[in-house]
Amino acid sequence: MKKSFVYDGSLESFTSFQIRINVSQMEDGEYTLRIVNKGRVIQETRFVKTSNINN
Repeated sequence: MKKSFVYDGSLESFTSFQIRINVSQMEDGEYTLRIVNKGRVIQETRFVKTSNINN
């Protein structure tokens, strides 16, 4: 059975206009990133995290 987790967070204010997400500590799998503004999803991106043992 595949585990499904939902993580939710918010930030008070930004000091720059860049958001960086470090995926090195995440488990391998398929992820969906949703950017929400005023309760509506304005951007949705899917990505696959895989361990690259050859590096």
